[in-house]
Amino acid sequence: MEDLDCTVHAFDPTMGFTGFRTSESIHFHGVGIGAQDDFGARFPVASLATIIQLIPLQQDIIDYVKLDIECNEWDVLQQQLTSSGDLRRVRQLTIEFHLWQWKPQLDTEEGLAPEASNVTVTAENAARFVTVLTSLWEAGFKLVYSAPYGRCFSYSTGCLPFLFETLWINANIS
Repeated sequence: MEDLDCTVHAFDPTMGFTGFRTSESIHFHGVGIGAQDDFGARFPVASLATIIQLIPLQQDIIDYVKLDIECNEWDVLQQQLTSSGDLRRVRQLTIEFHLWQWKPQLDTEEGLAPEASNVTVTAENAARFVTVLTSLWEAGFKLVYSAPYGRCFSYSTGCLPFLFETLWINANIS
């Protein structure tokens, strides 16, 4: 990406660093993207609105955001699409969607691999999933790629994947 004159900001609170630069264009931040700011947590997170304030943007448009935030994508997207609107500044959005209600325990590093018995989709979560996906569509994001990722869970009627990689393009940004 640096060879293409892109500035990259990577965010991950689990690496054990507060931040560093690998070059003039590549920046690493030891904070994750969350629905709300919580800098006091063992793994600190900040909303996209706060992150935009923390990093110097050279333009109003953010060309690419990848969310791989282990089931928290639903809360982050819901917050971004209903309140701040900062996500509308993103041209391309890649999201790893988890379709279950599993929450990893990052502070103890337990539960990083979900047990099959713990993987369920409730009617409440299914409704929330549909609401968030509808809000993405209404905000101008069009799904251009989706593929199941990793394993699926077997049921009597077949195998259902619970993890998807998706790519969305914001049709409102030329």
